[in-house]
Amino acid sequence: MNAKPLYTILALGDAQARVWAQGDINLHTVLNPHLVIQSQGTGTSTNVTGPTDSKWSLFSTYGENAGVELASLSGEVRIHNAAGSVATFATAYTSPIKFTTNAKYDVALLSILPPSLSAMAFQDDVSLDSKLYLSPAASADLNILAAGQVNLPSTLVMSDAAPLPDAVLPGEFGKVGSASDQFFDAASTQPKLAHAVTPVHVGDADPVRIYAVAGSVIGAPNKLNLVLPKAVQVRAGQDVLNLGMDVQHVDASDTSQIAAGRDFRFDSGTNRTPNARVRVGGPGSLDVTAGRDIDLGTSAGIVSRGNLDNSALPIGGANIHLAAGVGANGVDYAGTVDRLEAILAQGGVDDTRLWLARWLTGDETLSETNALAAVQSINALDAGSQQARVRDMLLTALRATGRDSLKQDSAYAADYARGYAALELAFPGVGDRDANGEFTNYQGRINLFASRIMTEQGGDIEFMIPGGDMVVGLSNTPAALTTLPATGKDSGVLGIVTADVGDIKGFARDNILVNQSRILTVAGGDVLLWSSEGDIDAGKGKKTATAVPPPVITVDADGNVTQKLQGAATGSGIGALSTGGIAAGDVDLIAPKGTVNAGDAGIRAGNLNIAAAVVLGSDNISVSGSSAGTPVADTSAVTAASSGATSSDGGTAAATAALSSNLAEAARAAEELKQAFKPTFITAEVVGHGE
Repeated sequence: MNAKPLYTILALGDAQARVWAQGDINLHTVLNPHLVIQSQGTGTSTNVTGPTDSKWSLFSTYGENAGVELASLSGEVRIHNAAGSVATFATAYTSPIKFTTNAKYDVALLSILPPSLSAMAFQDDVSLDSKLYLSPAASADLNILAAGQVNLPSTLVMSDAAPLPDAVLPGEFGKVGSASDQFFDAASTQPKLAHAVTPVHVGDADPVRIYAVAGSVIGAPNKLNLVLPKAVQVRAGQDVLNLGMDVQHVDASDTSQIAAGRDFRFDSGTNRTPNARVRVGGPGSLDVTAGRDIDLGTSAGIVSRGNLDNSALPIGGANIHLAAGVGANGVDYAGTVDRLEAILAQGGVDDTRLWLARWLTGDETLSETNALAAVQSINALDAGSQQARVRDMLLTALRATGRDSLKQDSAYAADYARGYAALELAFPGVGDRDANGEFTNYQGRINLFASRIMTEQGGDIEFMIPGGDMVVGLSNTPAALTTLPATGKDSGVLGIVTADVGDIKGFARDNILVNQSRILTVAGGDVLLWSSEGDIDAGKGKKTATAVPPPVITVDADGNVTQKLQGAATGSGIGALSTGGIAAGDVDLIAPKGTVNAGDAGIRAGNLNIAAAVVLGSDNISVSGSSAGTPVADTSAVTAASSGATSSDGGTAAATAALSSNLAEAARAAEELKQAFKPTFITAEVVGHGE
């Protein structure tokens, strides 16, 4: 083998191997001896005469509890196999290992590992350089834990298939690792056997864990790096970069988490990158948190698929929750409850604090006498329940504040203080500025300029950006970013969309810019958008733009075929659409210090509430129900009105008065022009065409 030694090879059947080292662990691969070709040739000395497929005599003896544990105290943990180059690993043979010269031999069979894998580097990095498959088992675990970096340049599959290959079906369903592979690769284009009739990990509440404590979790550009049959927790002290993931949930309580101390990012290219994606099947929720930016670039985005990829999963999709610019430690949900409890205990219960307690508990009947006890009951809940209550408090507070500000007979007319108080409670110091007027505590944004955040079979989309912008689309999207590079076909819906039942709710400190993209609910969901300091702009997208997902055809375990038509995301801009007899939802757009602009794309709603210093383009707003807060504004009034609205009290009133004066003047000037200029008509008559 090129006169170079192999790294260590672990050969396992129904067994477990533990490798502990003071320094580096370099493992060539883990294999099952029965997946190594046993004979070949044409003579009587072999038990296979003229084999046409080297896998004829192969089968797996991995047991349900088989696994390997790798742990290094001070060095690196690395599984090499077929990865790398001689220059990189000059001390060892780096080509795929072979035990035969048979051209039909499939070396990818040596990438099939036992069901469980644990790789831990207590002071260094973990790298899995080759494509690896973990055999299916209900009790299987996967843990990759590093003090530094976690490098996943290839694909790691934790199988959800029926336990194949075996002595009866040894793998005749395609070449492992190739495009036709169907029984181990859950990312197969024809996954007939990618999922068992009953999901392998039903009842398994232990998630996959991938941690890079002080470093980053790094995948590869336009590569599907993780295919997992159960929930996952990915945590990085720095960044999560180019980590393509397909994750499956089997229970409504399943939650997958991606948390980056700095950025969660897919690198952008000049073309669409369809394998750069985060896709979750089944119910539950997906939480993506970044201390700084969430940047989806030209990726296929973050998508909740429901049971579209596996009909054995429950109907209904996972919720998607995003938070960007929240600092290295993420959102302090428990601290939010603690702070409100302390405020109520020490400072008493004023009107704003009482409303915060009501929104946190979901009980608007609370009074001064029982508010503290109610908040203490929330503090006794588990972490997941507290997280849900805090998110609900924030979004409810922002919506109620916006709606009440529009009621002239309300005690909260033109008053946004409660909404800002809710943000300050969850993000202490969110409004702090330095001597130059710059914000000091939270920095970060969400950018999906040529990508998507989407739920296809139900599920809400929520986002929190206390320190920056939400950029949904480009002002001019190149055609290369709307099509798939291999086929030229449309790459699908771009923007933020719930294609089935689901709401879109979120807030940003700065602007929410749709540009040529869309923020749409298709099946009756509501839309809530709040900008603390900036504008909400529906953008310049085409009203004729239409994205119609293909019909969903599923076949259950009994052979029943079901076809379901998905809702079409028609048009651009901001909207709650009606479809299939389902009434359009409510749209609330709140920019206390800025402008809500319907733009060329427009705003569509069932019931519409706009609370802003300035509203532009009201002639491009379509409402099927009631509407509040939609005056017609002249563009010349924007600068003066916006600059006057620098506080949440009298500034808005002053801006509104100035705007009304400008509107009256504009109307008078228009009437004078109409009287001064009379149209002139010229009639031409053709009397002949010559000879």
